Amino acid sequence: MRFTCLRWITYALALAVPALAQPTLISREMPHVELSVGAGRILGGPGAHVEREMTRLGLNHGAGLLEMPRTSTTDSIPGAFAQIHVGVAPHAMVGVFVSTVPTDTVGRAADGGQAYVKESVNSRALLVSYRPSPWIRIGAGPALHRRSLELIGSDSVTREQRLGWLGSADVKVFRRPLSYEHPPTYGYLTAQYRGAPALNVPAGSLAVSGPERRFLPWPGQRVRTSHWMIGVGVGFEI
Repeated sequence: MRFTCLRWITYALALAVPALAQPTLISREMPHVELSVGAGRILGGPGAHVEREMTRLGLNHGAGLLEMPRTSTTDSIPGAFAQIHVGVAPHAMVGVFVSTVPTDTVGRAADGGQAYVKESVNSRALLVSYRPSPWIRIGAGPALHRRSLELIGSDSVTREQRLGWLGSADVKVFRRPLSYEHPPTYGYLTAQYRGAPALNVPAGSLAVSGPERRFLPWPGQRVRTSHWMIGVGVGFEI
């Protein structure tokens, strides 16, 4: 799975530097409740595993400048999440986190035939967080991960829900307290790691469409589903 780290670091610096240079944008009052949504780019996860397996099967022939195999998001949002946190002490919060990470991986054979695999990791977590200041929060906690992998065209679907964990670090880049002119909104950058057990996928067959439809053997294997996500979010606080 390709990930443009340099581009995201540039975006983060572009957002963070103006905020840090203007401390009036950030109040030192600790919020009692934070509610936010966000989206980001995925690094690793089941898509990366599927790409390696497709390469082994010879499905790594590019189309022009497009390299194969290739993993992309199923929807327009690369990885979506929502979270709510409640302050229980000046430097502590507890909260609930939910996220969904749907991806598609496509491989291409030498004759132009293509094969598709769908992957998904949906997570629900209970987080305990430490906040050294109003604009930084670091948290972790247990998470229930629902993972799935589908070999398109062969009716082979594996789904399983297991307990894992989730960790996150959020840094606000702007924060406006409640006023007549503005709601108490904020924007932030986030780095998250979702630790999920590997998914046991039984042996099956992968359909390859093309001049002649055929099936390639897909071996039974343990597919890694843990992954990183770096993203941006917006929310409000009280």
